[in-house]
Amino acid sequence: MLPSPLAFVDVETTGTNPQTYLPPEITRITGITTTDLVTAPSFSQVRESLRELLDGAILVAHNARFDYGFLKHEFMRHEIRFSAKQLCTLRLARSLFPSLPRHNLDTLIEHFHLPCKRRHRALDDATAMYHFVVKAMENTAFPKVIKTILKKNSIPIHLTGSDIAALPEAPGVYLMYGENDLPLYIGKSKNIRERVLSHFGADLTSSTEMKISQQVKRVDYKETAGELSALFLESRLIKSMLPLYNRKLRQSRKMTLLKKERNADGYERVTRVPFISGDALEELSTIVGICKSDREAKEFLYAVAKDFSLCPKLLGLEKAGTSCFYHRLGYCQGACIKKENFLKYNMRLITAFSSSKITPWPFKGAVVIEETSLSNLREYIIADNWCVVGSIKADAEGHQDEAIHHEGFDVDTYKILRGFIKYKKKEVRILPLSDISLAHLKLQSIVG
Repeated sequence: MLPSPLAFVDVETTGTNPQTYLPPEITRITGITTTDLVTAPSFSQVRESLRELLDGAILVAHNARFDYGFLKHEFMRHEIRFSAKQLCTLRLARSLFPSLPRHNLDTLIEHFHLPCKRRHRALDDATAMYHFVVKAMENTAFPKVIKTILKKNSIPIHLTGSDIAALPEAPGVYLMYGENDLPLYIGKSKNIRERVLSHFGADLTSSTEMKISQQVKRVDYKETAGELSALFLESRLIKSMLPLYNRKLRQSRKMTLLKKERNADGYERVTRVPFISGDALEELSTIVGICKSDREAKEFLYAVAKDFSLCPKLLGLEKAGTSCFYHRLGYCQGACIKKENFLKYNMRLITAFSSSKITPWPFKGAVVIEETSLSNLREYIIADNWCVVGSIKADAEGHQDEAIHHEGFDVDTYKILRGFIKYKKKEVRILPLSDISLAHLKLQSIVG
């Protein structure tokens, strides 16, 4: 019934960091002490023999993705590629014995009287799993179930094939929820089902992906007309729902603007100005950069000063009355003491900030960006001066949902719009708002 030898594995861990101290709560649960670890071999010492034992075998473990993920990660740290089919005894128990109140290893040991001298010790738990599989093989449904598990072992234990099948192969946003409907992760894709499955691939190497796979209980989705609509929706949902593992877009809304102004001597100087995402952003021509924090702004300015021979005093990084520190090091060419011609200095400053400054809005006024999906789902995004002020979604039957945003300036919105207009504008239709029939799109409440 099984095409390969079985390797029964149980991994006891202190978390995601090996060779560290043993938390007291782990000792209370497992009975393992720091003394036990001191005398035990490291993974490095047993990796070759372990690889020989696992080579060509089906890895059997209770909640196999957990154990497999740790093993794969440890092999990778030693530059060893490791891949194996997985047989999850937790999934096996749920499939063959659905009437059991629970399917954790404690329940299986008690219900089937499996031998286990010391619970939460790797060898003893692995032995218990072996006896459970022997018991499971007596079930007439075992051959069919084992074939299904080995084929679909990439789906997390709390989800089913029908959960995945319900996801559309269309653009949109997916939302992963954990215990008590806690938002775990929000993402976007041109193909929702394909992207969700990619999180649960058999070869887990990311600790974050491993945690999501272990905790996800439900996946929801919101279909959009295209990638641009999905990008905006993803950004809004992450900021409003604060999912646990979306670290990139969960950053503080407090940012720092870098603004230029000319002093009395004709030199362009840069100042750091606090900014709250969503506020109105005026005088775009004076803004030469946006940073997530004042610390990031300072680091950026020091790097620019060094790379382009600019003056830290004129960049607002020093207040000394004499020459700046970079001039004494030979980086600054003397603008701080009026030694360098201000026109030459200003030209170099413009070059230095050319890639970080805010691009001027490329249209004369507000525009409507239209996306249409293969299923004839249409979305209209109303944008002006890098701000999204409203949107409308219309399905194939003509039913419309409209939203008023008035978000003000948001750096993520700016980056999304700028990138799409620059590189992907052929994928959408962009029209001046004045050319659109307001009655047809029902935009009066948004722009009026």
